[in-house]
Amino acid sequence: MRNSKIPLIEINGTNYDAGYKIGQVCKKQVNNLIKTSKKKYFLITGKPFEYFMQRSNKVLDLCQKNYKRYINEIKGISDGAEVDFNEYFTLNFEDEVADFAYKCTTLFVRNENGVFLGHNEDWTDDFADKLYIVKLKQRAKPDVLFLSYLAAPQFIIAAINSAGIAFTANSLYVSHRLGVPEALMLRSMADAKNIKEAIKDLEVKPREMGMNSMIISKNRIVDVENSLNKSAVIDVEADCFVHTNHPLKLKGTHPGNSLLRFNRVTEMLGKSKERNVELIKSILSDHKNGTNSVCKHSGKENENWATIASIII
Repeated sequence: MRNSKIPLIEINGTNYDAGYKIGQVCKKQVNNLIKTSKKKYFLITGKPFEYFMQRSNKVLDLCQKNYKRYINEIKGISDGAEVDFNEYFTLNFEDEVADFAYKCTTLFVRNENGVFLGHNEDWTDDFADKLYIVKLKQRAKPDVLFLSYLAAPQFIIAAINSAGIAFTANSLYVSHRLGVPEALMLRSMADAKNIKEAIKDLEVKPREMGMNSMIISKNRIVDVENSLNKSAVIDVEADCFVHTNHPLKLKGTHPGNSLLRFNRVTEMLGKSKERNVELIKSILSDHKNGTNSVCKHSGKENENWATIASIII
């Protein structure tokens, strides 16, 4: 996998201003992404990109009322990158097309100094150069720092804001339908002023797919599991917790890849008396279990799947 420097984009302005600057900085990557996605969507599904654009227009109509500020942000990205907005918004179907749920590992540990949240983002290695970090100062909303990548538009991997809310997200289930894209739900979560708001952002319906999010604050830590129709909130009181890609409270399948990573992290947490950043680093960089390891590298059995980013908050 290529070693790519992740750009830090600092912005003070409207959502459109934020998007426009992201688009300018990532112009080459956005243009290349749309070009390659048109080919990839057809190769995987046998359906032309126009089919997904038509579905995307229905999703856009559904989201205009409640997510206008974030749609303006995506419009800013497309304008800054000088691409067609509708083509870029269509990349919200990336997860549906790839249909690969068994990725990403999240955990937290707690000690006398605070709470530390760790996450491995697993996706295809061609997205390693499409990551970016945004430090956004906003009016009437908390300031926010988040790691994102360009498809789906403004898809947040991990975030922390000035209200003291931090979160990461994992895939959960592989079913999809026309609904609010998970990228818009996560972007809205990044502006939450408290955990109740963040949970509400996740429970919106109709939603495009299921997912899991671990949310931490000073006084409460929760893990929220979503299927298409149900949500489960797990209040965490322990000094550590891990989630991969199978449900712990909701009903559902337990794929082997996810279980192996979950059990390996649980084993490492159980063997260590420490609860600190160094422990999280050792877990996120663990290679036991080969292609089912917590830290993945592309090539051979893994093909182009890899851990493209590791984050500790």
